[in-house]
Parts: sequence; C-alpha cells; structure tokens
Amino acid sequence: MQRAFQLARLYLLVSLGLAGCLPAPTASGTRETSPAAPLSTIALPTSPAGPLPEVTFTDLVVRHGDDEDEWIVLGMAHNESSSALESVAVCVELVDAAGTATSEATAPLPLSVLQPGAASPFIARLEQAESPAEVRASLESFQFSSAAGASTSLGAVYTTQAPDEVFVRGTVQCEDTRPVRVHDVVIVWRATDRSLAGLAVASVPGAILPQSGSLPWIAQASGATPGTRFEVFTAVSAVDPASEIPLVVTDGPTWHVTSQGNGFATGAIRNAGDAPVLPQVAIAVRAAGRPISLEILQSIIPLEPGETLTFAADRFPGLQAALESGGIEIADVTLEAYLDAQPVPLNTGGAVILPVSIHQLEAIGSSIFLRGTVSNPDSVPLRSAAIFVSLRSTTGEPQSARWLELAPPPAEAGVEFSLDMPLSADINPAMCEYDIRAFGLPLPDSSW
Repeated sequence: MQRAFQLARLYLLVSLGLAGCLPAPTASGTRETSPAAPLSTIALPTSPAGPLPEVTFTDLVVRHGDDEDEWIVLGMAHNESSSALESVAVCVELVDAAGTATSEATAPLPLSVLQPGAASPFIARLEQAESPAEVRASLESFQFSSAAGASTSLGAVYTTQAPDEVFVRGTVQCEDTRPVRVHDVVIVWRATDRSLAGLAVASVPGAILPQSGSLPWIAQASGATPGTRFEVFTAVSAVDPASEIPLVVTDGPTWHVTSQGNGFATGAIRNAGDAPVLPQVAIAVRAAGRPISLEILQSIIPLEPGETLTFAADRFPGLQAALESGGIEIADVTLEAYLDAQPVPLNTGGAVILPVSIHQLEAIGSSIFLRGTVSNPDSVPLRSAAIFVSLRSTTGEPQSARWLELAPPPAEAGVEFSLDMPLSADINPAMCEYDIRAFGLPLPDSSW
C-alpha cells in the first residue's frame, strides 16, 4: 500500500514568541520544545538538579524589527563545559539604563546538540515601546546529551540571488571513521561592523552520512545579499556503525521537464525492513559538482514493511535562479536521493483508509489539477490526515505525484482539497494510470 507524504518546509528565519523567562527547574525529565511556536505553547526542557554547566554568551546585539515595537536579539552561546548539552534554552532580557529588565523572552538554541567547545547562534524577538539600553542572556534550561561528538568539515558555500531572496547552499562532509548524523545546519551573517545581522536554519537531509560522504544543505537568507559572507554552524553526532536505514530506492530519481521548461524529479522507495517507519526522501540537484537545490519530502503516515511509495519533487528552492546565474541547462543537472527512516512512536495506531470523492480532474498546460473531498464516514477520531496522488505510465514508471496534508475530517463529515501536479512535456495524461488514496491517523486513545 502506498502512503502519503507532506512537503518538508524550508525553514527560514527562526521566529520566537514573546514571554517571560522562567527560572531553571530542578525536577528531572524532558519535555519537547519547538523553536517556531509561541512560548505560551512551548513545554520548556527540564534541567537536571545540580550545578549548571558553563555556557557563555557573546556577540549580543539588538536590532529594530519590522514592527514599531519589535526588537530582535541575536547572539552566540558557547558550551564551555565538558559535557554535551541538548534542548538548551536561553533567557534573553532587554535592559534599561538603570539595569532593570524591561522585556524578557526565551530562545531555544536552533542547534539541537551542543558539544563541549561548540557554539550555537540564537535569535529572540521581543516587544516594548522604548529603546533598550542593553541586552542580557543567561542559561535557562538544558539537558545533558549522550550524543557522541564526530569529526566533520564544511564544503564551499554558494549563494544565489533570486528575485526576492538569497539562497545559500553548501555541504557537510564526514571526516570521521564512524557514520555521522547531521542534526542541524544554521547560518548567520554580519553587518559591516561585524555585528550579527541575521540567522537562518537550513534544510538538511536526515540521512546517515557514511565515512568520506557528504550531505547538501540549503537555506533562505532573508535580508542578506549575494556578497554577504556566511558563517555555518552544525550539530552532528556519531551513530552506531550497525545502524541501517531500511529504505531502498526502487525507481529513479528520474528528471523530467515540463512544456514550460521546468524540471521535476520522480522515483519510488520501498521499506525493506521488518517494522513500519516514517520515511524521508531528500532529492538534491547538482551541476558541475556543486549543490544547486534541495527538496525534502517526509511522510506523516507510516510506511509498512514491504510497501512501496512513489515520490515527486518539483518545488526546489532557488533552482531556476541558480541555473540562470550559472548558465546551466536544465537537462544537464544530476540528481541524488538521500533516505532516512524514523521509528513510529509507540502511541501511533494503524493508518485508516479514508474515502475520496473527485469533483474535478483536468490537465492544463504542464500541470494536472485535482479537486475533491476526503470524508470520514466511520467517525474515527483522527489526529492527522493526508492524501496521496500519483500517476504512472502503463508500464509502471512514475510520472508525477503530490502529497498533501489535510485537516482531519470530523466525524461523518469531509474536508475539501485541491492540488496540482507537474506533467512532463512528452506525457499524455489520458494514457496514465492514476492512484488516489487518503489516510488518517487515529488519536492515541482511539480504539482504531
């Protein structure tokens, strides 16, 4: 059975909500954090009892935000202790001339693991009417990490000016004798006075990096220019050499070109393991040995053992601008697929098949448009839902696909959807086989 994918978002500037800083708790345990959520919805990590590790803060700078009362704080956190840390949160305070804190916020570090001697940039957004005299930062909460450090290096950094944005690209290379997992890649850039001017979190495949291998990454640097110098920070850890990803590529990736000259990739993967997994497929576009763009697809529906899943990628950030600036023909690019598989959480029930009604399906230009309704006639309480659509040739080759996450249909009701899929210039859609399926994941307390 094929399953549904959702397009992994390209994370841009880390945006943190306004809230008060909390004293570091002493109870044990860990609660998950989300850098993009308002603090009122963030469950802060719990610090273990005992002495705090030594974390120092440098490069603190306050900049006016886009709104009149918005202030943006950028800085660097340095792990000066002998232990690896994770889920680190920073208390950021704006201070008046008398030294009194006038506004506070919590900033989770965008690097999920901070090894001894490592540094992570961070960003916080605060609101107040008056201009601050200075800014302070302190360690708010953390967890000790068991992630083993690993040796990696960074490849050359490339930039591309798109009409409205600057895209930054590069690679992380494994220099270790053990395989490595790259958790995060974060970039910063500076103003002419060398003060921090911006921060962006890059998209990077979750695939395990073998010895001497490399992984591409891409970030959208809002506010930077093509001549900006970027600094790159990574969070990596060594993994067990026996670790194996059960996913295998069974088809592609294959490059297609639409009648408008736009490129997209198709292919298929299979779960060759003996347990369901949440799969991720990253498709990298390269030319002349350089990374050009990267798109990451990840599933919200478990892929069962032996099941095959087709994929398509046509939303490569900055691709057209990179091709034009480099004088590269779209037919001259090469593709690479990177696979990752995360275990399915224990409280995840089996996927429920949801009925789909199609109201419109037509080919216009280089796209196929589809509109319909996904319903929930059995009134299953759902926490998430998705629809998966694919086109194959009569001989079985993937021609196009789209994965769309939906609002869970309520009991005995439905939700409408609309989507489009790219179409190769040499394909007759009337001669394709269509596969349209929708799935829902029950709530943890559901009996389904």
